[in-house]
Amino acid sequence: MAVIVHLITGLETGGAERMLARLVTGIDRERHRSIVVSMTGPGVVGPLLERAGVELHTLAMRRGIADLRGIARLAAILREVQPDILQTWLYHADLLGTVARSLAPPCALFWNVQCAESIDAEIVRRLLVWCSARTDAVIVNSLAGKRFHEQLGYRPRRWEHIPNGCDTNVFRFDAAARRGLRQELGIPDDAVAIGLPARFHPMKDHANFLAAAARLATVRPDTVFVLVGPDVDVANRALGDTVAAYRITERVRLLGERSDMTTIYSALDIATLSSAFGEGCPNVLVEAMS
Repeated sequence: MAVIVHLITGLETGGAERMLARLVTGIDRERHRSIVVSMTGPGVVGPLLERAGVELHTLAMRRGIADLRGIARLAAILREVQPDILQTWLYHADLLGTVARSLAPPCALFWNVQCAESIDAEIVRRLLVWCSARTDAVIVNSLAGKRFHEQLGYRPRRWEHIPNGCDTNVFRFDAAARRGLRQELGIPDDAVAIGLPARFHPMKDHANFLAAAARLATVRPDTVFVLVGPDVDVANRALGDTVAAYRITERVRLLGERSDMTTIYSALDIATLSSAFGEGCPNVLVEAMS
């Protein structure tokens, strides 16, 4: 049985986190033992993994703060379980995993790159460029991501392109769910519901989406705009102020974080993604197309 440790920066809701959860819950457990290690806490996804029987560890590191204890904790886990593969997800995990592996028994090291470009963690990226030759492989979910990181100077022994996917038996149109949610949200049957499923982050560019929504609302009175994702709710004053400034409050539904995304997609007529940068192979577009 192959033992695989998956190290990720955190387990809040996000594309990489959801893809990791799909992988470790769907893999053949008679052939692979999956162990997930979160650099921070269990987040939203951690309890789901534990309920599915996936072994979970947390390093309790604080975001943005270097913590040598985190390296020691991860190295101890690696020495205990002696994995065949250490697969790291996202930049900070790539760096931490590379350092900790040098303090543990030998194992293959795979980095998992989920973005095409990023404005975050520039110093960390520079260190990763220098360390990239030490990896056995870098897995990318988009060819754009591969090109971007090659331009940065990544030189792994091997590149692997594995696009994101979804379970088409789960993500399928549900007419009853569509009717129910639209009724709940006060969206008429003949209205055009345009959705943006994305966490509130500069990368996702909600301001651009709302600017477009305001222009469309002046010529299409039958449109309603549905925003879904972490921090996309009425408690987000910046978002609420932007909606109010465009005078489209009555047209906008802010749903916050939801776990019933199949229902959300079914209720929409158009699913969009307005990201300004960074997307590799967005899960939400794959799911919406399914």
